[in-house]
Amino acid sequence: MRRAWVGLILGLAILFVGCGKVYDQPKIDESEPQPQQEIKIQEDGFDHKMVEQIRDQLNHEILKEKYLVYDIEGYSETQTKAQRKDMLAKRKKCKGYATEFTDTVFINDQPSSNSIYLTFDDGPDREITPQIVKILDEYGVKGNFFFLGDRVWKFPEVVEDIHERGHYIGIHAFDHVDLRKLTFNEIDAQITFTQDEIYKITGQRPLLIRPPYGGINEDVIQAVDDHDCKIILWSIDTLDWAQKDPKNILKNVKDNLKAGDIILMHSNGGQSATVEALPKIIEIIKEKGYKIASLDELEGSHRTSRE
Repeated sequence: MRRAWVGLILGLAILFVGCGKVYDQPKIDESEPQPQQEIKIQEDGFDHKMVEQIRDQLNHEILKEKYLVYDIEGYSETQTKAQRKDMLAKRKKCKGYATEFTDTVFINDQPSSNSIYLTFDDGPDREITPQIVKILDEYGVKGNFFFLGDRVWKFPEVVEDIHERGHYIGIHAFDHVDLRKLTFNEIDAQITFTQDEIYKITGQRPLLIRPPYGGINEDVIQAVDDHDCKIILWSIDTLDWAQKDPKNILKNVKDNLKAGDIILMHSNGGQSATVEALPKIIEIIKEKGYKIASLDELEGSHRTSRE
């Protein structure tokens, strides 16, 4: 209905401009020769910019209707009803932001990509992260790691190894704080400090951010925009953080997998269940004919790092 109204307004506006104010033009005696002059149609002060604005808005609305934002899936039987309710409310908010801020917040890639993105939060460490990297390399696929700045500082050799192997390294935060609870300047500092620590090792400043807990609001989005960055959330939560069970991790992927999914896992200490489930996850994705990709290829994310 909204598209129909905008289209109607656009059509009437263009018709009006096309007609001009012909009825106010002075009558000309065609029997007499007339001097050559540029003929201008009066438009009663009608602003062409308005037509352009309407056209741009219409195109934007059409693109938004074609742009898919997935629901965030994933379930853990270990959660209480209250925890589940709270998680679903947060997921709904995340989808709202991804729907409104389509240039900044991403829950998924578009189905046409035929891609799946394996992502890992809360690293690096010297135990779980290297095991995950080894599995990814054995299967010849790329992973995407959202690292904490204070852990990057502690384990620089792990970060360097991952970078040299061609996996993507993005920003989580500096110390796993909920960015929604910080001032704008504090949010900015979390991004800057983590970028700086990664830059010292890789020579690149990541432009993709995953806030801890998926915690975003308009201040977080504005701070991310100010850094020319993008927010990468997820469409499948394996809940490996809530239920450290390989079967449940695998089930959350298997039951919800579709082209464009971004899968959330973790690579910090204590995530042995994730390590155990990962080979089967990769095999299932490949069996379905999807491509396991680096976030460098995510549609709309543009640049993912800068020197």
